[in-house]
Amino acid sequence: MGIMLYKGGDETIVRGVKCIAKRFNARDLQNRLDEGWFVDPSDLYKVATILSFEEADTNDTGLLSNKEVRQAAKTAGLDDWQTARIATLKEELGYAQS
Repeated sequence: MGIMLYKGGDETIVRGVKCIAKRFNARDLQNRLDEGWFVDPSDLYKVATILSFEEADTNDTGLLSNKEVRQAAKTAGLDDWQTARIATLKEELGYAQS
């Protein structure tokens, strides 16, 4: 029996998450999980990926727009990325001085 597992990437979109989706033999589940695959694509956001300030500054202005801060917070897996104050998100991401 096969099991569908997910890894970060941009091959497909599953439940709103860009990822790589691949079917594996269920007997290999633990090995695949150890290799960084996930059972649920939404778990990809729970992996803390905090972008550097330079990576978050997608328009290269030297200042982060609210949209860039929210996107960096979403990427980092912060639960309140949609509703938290921008100053709070910057502090949680380590961008407080920006």
